[in-house]
Amino acid sequence: MQKLSPRRADERYYSPRKNLGKAGVILKQALKRKGLEEKIQKYGFVLHWSSIVGEEVAKWASPRSLSNGKLIVNVPCSMHAQEIAFQKELILRRLKDFLPPEERVQDIMFRVRGA
Repeated sequence: MQKLSPRRADERYYSPRKNLGKAGVILKQALKRKGLEEKIQKYGFVLHWSSIVGEEVAKWASPRSLSNGKLIVNVPCSMHAQEIAFQKELILRRLKDFLPPEERVQDIMFRVRGA
């Protein structure tokens, strides 16, 4: 009789990577059925926010909504709104890399939190 190594006996048949791939496919299909796939693609840029605006700015500025080509960004005060407004064109260019082709941001508005 063949002796198994210290690993679990079922490890020979279980491939985590293979099963994760299947889970991803199943999750994508479920999101599509629920009509959420487009929203996830549309707001996927949020995961890359610090790359888009920079690490320091990302600490105090956060995307709030994206509608009709307009991105609303929350900022803590008017001074920060003015500071980030100077980077508006750069942010618009960087956003293109993280948005689906059909979603185009034409303008960014900065909203002071609590105002």
